[in-house]
Amino acid sequence: MTERSSQVDSADSAPWRRELSLQAALLERHENMLQHFSKEQSALIQVVTELKGMLLSPPGAAGGPLPVPPPINVAAAFPEKFSGDLDKSRGFLMQCALTFRQQPQAYATDCSKITLMVELLTGRALQWAQAVLNSQPQISYTDFLSKFRSVFDKGTNPDSAAHRMFVLKQGRRSVADFSVDFWILAEETGWEETALRGAFLNSLNEGLKRELASKELPKTLSALINLCIKLDDHLREFSKRTSGGAGWRTGLPALEWKGTDPRSAEEEEQPMQLGGARLSSTDWRKRRQTGECFACGKKGHFADACPSRGNDQPAP
Repeated sequence: MTERSSQVDSADSAPWRRELSLQAALLERHENMLQHFSKEQSALIQVVTELKGMLLSPPGAAGGPLPVPPPINVAAAFPEKFSGDLDKSRGFLMQCALTFRQQPQAYATDCSKITLMVELLTGRALQWAQAVLNSQPQISYTDFLSKFRSVFDKGTNPDSAAHRMFVLKQGRRSVADFSVDFWILAEETGWEETALRGAFLNSLNEGLKRELASKELPKTLSALINLCIKLDDHLREFSKRTSGGAGWRTGLPALEWKGTDPRSAEEEEQPMQLGGARLSSTDWRKRRQTGECFACGKKGHFADACPSRGNDQPAP
């Protein structure tokens, strides 16, 4: 009886044991997955921590100094050659100075600077450099530059610039071309804008001044010059259209002035006195157009050689 009851209990508990085994296996698998996820999370946290430290730390504090990018070599254009033209000496010196500033390592010594300048000299400027270097082979760049300026760079001063400003005139040039010379002198004189506006207006040709007389002038010098350039271009284009493309030379539309022809005046007076008779203005114009004599009305001669004048015959 007892043995039979134990067999029954064992048969009844078998399904529960299988179910518990399945649950135990499932729990073990879940535990393994959790451990794997925990390891992955720890590794990810460590990576994030390292990245945060790299971002927050100053350059060079960790991992050594950052590599310095190599310098970019830009090919600099050499200044134009200088032959001794006094008007171009200042521009030549400015270009050389910019070259020295752009490439300080290549022109770090006085010898390298003098060498570049001499290589760019031609004509009488090169002859001068040869004479200087032959007499002073060890001359410094400062002394070489000072000698160069004393010979070729006469420079400008406010007084000479002011004198040139007073005699500067637009002439037949366009305002756009003329304004370039004006701006150069404006920088050299150092005048204030009010004085420069007056000087610019005074230097324009008379026709353009008449056009500006009916317009409200801008307050600034640059705006005034731009207005004059536009007005001058408009007038030139208008003149080209009206003159069949010939254009203008004075910067203004051609003005036709009716003068008095001395010969016409003389001819107008002579018939009035010939033969004691006076011609009407209609008859005088008719004879003048047809080439008839003012005295007798015939063709082939003029009134001063009219045969009727010798006989004192009145003009018909």
